[in-house]
Amino acid sequence: KAEEEEEEEEGEGAASAGAASAPPAQVNADAESDPFYNTAAYGRDLLGLMMASRDDEGLGFSVDQLTAQVLPLMFGGHETTSVLLCTAIMAVSTYPEIMQKALEEQRRLVAEKGGDNAVSMDQLEDMPYLEAVLYEAMRLYPPASYSFRYITEDTKFKDYDLPAGVPAVIIIIII
Repeated sequence: KAEEEEEEEEGEGAASAGAASAPPAQVNADAESDPFYNTAAYGRDLLGLMMASRDDEGLGFSVDQLTAQVLPLMFGGHETTSVLLCTAIMAVSTYPEIMQKALEEQRRLVAEKGGDNAVSMDQLEDMPYLEAVLYEAMRLYPPASYSFRYITEDTKFKDYDLPAGVPAVIIIIII
């Protein structure tokens, strides 16, 4: 039994060592042999569009390239969306007349289209007041209130000398 465990560990080590040294896999340029081709999401959402895209040589993104592009979008989009919803709810709850007007817009839309109080994604496009409320919440409470950048060349800002390579914080709400 101990020998079997050692062989399994050696096999796992060899597999992981091989995976580490292998070049990044390219999404196949041949649609018929592409494992993602003709799946539900292929080319219909951001990840699907990225998986379906090809460069001039017919190559798609590698798995590492897809990961490097999608993870920041996924986590950045999740955080900013949740912050926007929280601040919009806070803002609307502070002003009952605004909440009432948004609710009336929803009720009117539901009554016109029939159905229960649930609003579909398509119906959200027919809610201009709610959209205005969300834009105002973003203006008052930006979900991404600051941004980091690196200074790429020596710069003078007002009376300050800023050398290249120094990180800078941009506070959006005070701009």
